Amino acid sequence: MQKELDSYRARMQAMQEDLAKLANAHSTVGKGKRTLQELKDGGYTVQMLKNDGYSLKELKDVGYSAAELEHNGFTLEGMVGAGFSSEELLPVFGGFRVLEAGLKIPEAVLWETVLDNDLDSVLPALKSHPQASEPPIAQLIVQLSEILEVFTNRHSSSSVKVFGYSTQEPIRNLARRSPTGEPVTFLHFVADQSYGGPAKDAAVEFLLKMGAKVNVAHRGVRFSVYGTPLSQAARGKSVKMVQSLLNAKAAVDINCGGGKTPLFWAAKESRLHPNVSSDIIQVLLEAGADVTKKDQFGNTVLFQVIGNHYKKGSVEVAQKLLEAKADVNAMNNDGQTAVYAAALHDSDMRKFLEKEGGKCMGRETANFKPCTGFGKK
Repeated sequence: MQKELDSYRARMQAMQEDLAKLANAHSTVGKGKRTLQELKDGGYTVQMLKNDGYSLKELKDVGYSAAELEHNGFTLEGMVGAGFSSEELLPVFGGFRVLEAGLKIPEAVLWETVLDNDLDSVLPALKSHPQASEPPIAQLIVQLSEILEVFTNRHSSSSVKVFGYSTQEPIRNLARRSPTGEPVTFLHFVADQSYGGPAKDAAVEFLLKMGAKVNVAHRGVRFSVYGTPLSQAARGKSVKMVQSLLNAKAAVDINCGGGKTPLFWAAKESRLHPNVSSDIIQVLLEAGADVTKKDQFGNTVLFQVIGNHYKKGSVEVAQKLLEAKADVNAMNNDGQTAVYAAALHDSDMRKFLEKEGGKCMGRETANFKPCTGFGKK
């Protein structure tokens, strides 16, 4: 019994001596008896050192990781102030929080961060970043600002919402088909802006980089969305947008509904803005657009150039189509030629087409003679 008691007393004495040593080390650390590195190596926890008043920078300097420090209550802002790099902080806090903190992050990580978050959150974070005026952030701000305008523009905001797109979902979702299941992509709406407002060239480039599909065709006439993004852009005012879509392998002769190809829409719009449409038509022709195709009524693209009661057609555009081997005497399903159509409303176009060998052929009656009696010559 006495031996057991003596053994117990010896163990207690040893424990007291160990505790005294630890307490002495703890109380004399500020007096230089033990360095911070020795304390870290000796098993002191981050929390113990934090309680002793060691600064975040001092803890960083002895090798504590961002993950260890975050686990013990240190904030991202504090770690930024202590000199942690974005590479050290990204695995712990993620791209978006590091972006919000104003740190520069690798371009590939920046791109994924943007795609993984929603427009309502990302755009303000980019605009407030210290490098907002420098690439690549400056470029992203322009691109995403144009995308936001599509959501807020009177011309497209209602239809964008109807087709299921939102500024509060991950931006990468804008590359897919409409969430409602219809064959429409957000790229349709951005391309359509070239017609209804200032061209969104930067937004198109962003969506194409994201992998948006360029040959999704909507056959309906719901709102202003139909055809493919290329057909939307072809009726607009941006040659650059058309070229970007073609570079992304947009099909130049795809049937956008009723047999019409993007070239049909560009030719039709030439009555409104002939100079830009002429340039767009030239780009489409250089990409291999077929001028001999007919729509469901048998009309060729040459018919689309002819004017109406309100606006004359562009002789310059017609000349460009003829130079590309458009058939001036091709007939539609009613047996009418382009000269016949021009004889009804567009005397200048009729004169030009007849000069190019066009013949006025189509149905005439005793009281209706576009070619021989009625119609402007």
